[in-house]
Amino acid sequence: MSGEAWVVFDLGFGDAGKGATVDFLVRDRGASLVVRWGGGAQAGHTVVTPDGRRHTFSQLGAGSFVPRTLTHLGPEFVFHPGGMGVEAKRLADLGVPDAVGRTTLDARALVISPFQQAAGRLRELLRADARNGTCGVGVGETVGDSIRDPEGAIRAGALSQPGALASLLRSQQEQKRAELAAAGRLEGEEAAREWDLLCDPQAVERVIAHWKETALPEVLRPPAAEALVASHETLVLEGAQGVLLDQWRPQNSAGGAGLFGSLVAGGLEAL
Repeated sequence: MSGEAWVVFDLGFGDAGKGATVDFLVRDRGASLVVRWGGGAQAGHTVVTPDGRRHTFSQLGAGSFVPRTLTHLGPEFVFHPGGMGVEAKRLADLGVPDAVGRTTLDARALVISPFQQAAGRLRELLRADARNGTCGVGVGETVGDSIRDPEGAIRAGALSQPGALASLLRSQQEQKRAELAAAGRLEGEEAAREWDLLCDPQAVERVIAHWKETALPEVLRPPAAEALVASHETLVLEGAQGVLLDQWRPQNSAGGAGLFGSLVAGGLEAL
């Protein structure tokens, strides 16, 4: 086990300074590895560097401004392939061209597809004035699907298996189209765009091609967990949003100590 492990998290809906805290720990404690162990592409962890550069981290570790600091996306992370490419470009524009090359992804991590994004957005449009206020990234839809149908979930390991990936994506597209048939009657350009994606027979091929063009291949190097931990003297476990938003959070925890103990165990299990 590493000599030092820091767990960064909060209890509520975020805005607790997790990004700045992770960046500080990497710099102050010399942490060489940041593990994103929960949440996914909906997170927004903002860092402002001493030289004034600003970035809101979504999927890459919030220590990525520091050279040679690695990121590992754990098995409970919800990965957005297209979003990774967008974030990598933004960081490159800020003088960090190698952040994705310093990132690894656990093969068990869930993967968000454009069909799940479209489905989540259409559900919001169908709710009309009773919308939940989702950010539209597709994390909730993806996690919900994995609970209802674990076998149909797309996990990172499938990203290197084109045949299996295409089959999963086609099945998902058909399922979402059937679930949201009522959305086909919605008016407006936004609804039409999302519905058309669920009906497009060429969409699966385009999705796979797009993912290949992004930074995706660079992160598909799943490391051996034990070797990853052993090779870093100090690491930071970066949580997303708050514990009370976790569908698996303890329901009968005996106060904060029990909750914190469970949290730390969950973070370490990401390795």
